[in-house]
Amino acid sequence: MAKRQQDKVRTLRAVNPNPGIRAAYRRALRAMIRAMREDYERRLTELYAVLEPRIIGDAKWRSPMERVQDALGALGEKWTRKFSTFADKAAPSFVKGVFGRVVKSRKQAVEEAGFAGVPLKSLSLKEQAMDRRVQALIAENVALIKTIPQDCLARIQSMVTRAVAGGQSEASLARDIAKAFGVTERRAGVIARDQTLKATQSIAQTADKEMGITEGVWIHVPGRKSSRPTHVAMNGKKFTLTTGLWDSEVSKWVKPGELILCACKYRSVVPESWVAKKSYGQTVYE
Repeated sequence: MAKRQQDKVRTLRAVNPNPGIRAAYRRALRAMIRAMREDYERRLTELYAVLEPRIIGDAKWRSPMERVQDALGALGEKWTRKFSTFADKAAPSFVKGVFGRVVKSRKQAVEEAGFAGVPLKSLSLKEQAMDRRVQALIAENVALIKTIPQDCLARIQSMVTRAVAGGQSEASLARDIAKAFGVTERRAGVIARDQTLKATQSIAQTADKEMGITEGVWIHVPGRKSSRPTHVAMNGKKFTLTTGLWDSEVSKWVKPGELILCACKYRSVVPESWVAKKSYGQTVYE
């Protein structure tokens, strides 16, 4: 059924997320996290080694707890600043990299389909709609990056507090810190994958609207471990780019790539006006 429905309309090929951009972004995030991890481990283990005899000897003595909390506070402030600076540079570079790839892919798809005359300005960052979309994606990306050191610090504080209060050994605390940063690195991988998927589809949809394309045919792409049943059912269905399709699982209208780790994409439906102009030997855009 899905294939028959898709065959009834003329479409452009879907835009795929670029694995190289995602991998580079993930590496940059992980490099920052590993530098932060080394700093935390060095400072806390050095401090804890000095305080450990007192912690074990008298768990009720408050001085070790206060000194460790002071160190955590300083580390938290330091890495919040570093990640903020990193985000302000990395996010624009990442999103604009995705933008360039999407525009190139979209232009190639239009040419492959036999339609000429799409002006460069319709797919330019100088266009107001495209610039707004890119800036919104950059802002979302910056905000996500800035949560990384805060999220990590919250876990570390909880672990260190338990360690000091319970007389935990330095070696045991070091293992817990390693586990905490392992969680943070995995989260960075999720951020890189999700943001690449989301940015790719979001920019593609905005680019299509700028070219006068209003509809798409949903393509479900299975996830690594699972797929949303609602998105499986959406496969092959036509939708408007401004609305999307109704997802009963989240009780709202959604578009490809919008929900977290949604790898779905779509084929753009060629407007009838393009076909008509081509039939009369005219360019798509005049």
